[in-house]
Amino acid sequence: MFTYLYALLAGMVFGSFFMLVAMRVPLGASIITPRSHCYYCKYVLRPKELIPIISFYIQRGCCTNCKRKIPIMYVAFECITGSIFLLTVYMIGIERELIIILSLFSLLLIISVTDYLYMLIPDCILISFAVLLILESVFVQLVTWTDSIVGSGVIFILLYCMQKIYPEGLGGGDIKLLSLLGFIVGVKGVFIILFLASCFSLCFFGVGSKKWTGFCRSFLYRGVICK
Repeated sequence: MFTYLYALLAGMVFGSFFMLVAMRVPLGASIITPRSHCYYCKYVLRPKELIPIISFYIQRGCCTNCKRKIPIMYVAFECITGSIFLLTVYMIGIERELIIILSLFSLLLIISVTDYLYMLIPDCILISFAVLLILESVFVQLVTWTDSIVGSGVIFILLYCMQKIYPEGLGGGDIKLLSLLGFIVGVKGVFIILFLASCFSLCFFGVGSKKWTGFCRSFLYRGVICK
């Protein structure tokens, strides 16, 4: 029980940090300075105002200084990240694969937000996680090295050709992301991801409102790695 509680709390804390990364990096801002602050009045948040979810309810969803409402997206993202960490630990357990799966989810969560807010997958985020995931793969291999190289190469060539035929349908960031996923999960895994992501995207595009499905499509497109 303590393990699951720890996973939930750790996920919420990381979720708060991931949101900061997703908000600042596409703008070219530092993730270290300035300190976390209200985006409306620039009020610098105190430590007790940085506690994930709890501080939101204590402050009744408003900035302590200017009283303007804090976007619900922040607390929702912390809840989602905490839940994903909890479910991942529950389903996988404390195994060697856990660290690489959580790293993948961390990448997918961050770029889901950057894609939703800025329609951008920053190269610096992809490169940072690519280095991390490749290093982790040295110690924890989900597939063979041959499968990794073939998976990455095949999906890159396929998507690159698709982009040349239909440039509006696929961005360069998607090609880089799926090539990285192909390296981590291999040929079979990356094609399962591509198929499921396309199905989810079409479903949400057809039945949902534009604003709500923007994040849902983005997250599901990148989040079906769990399959």
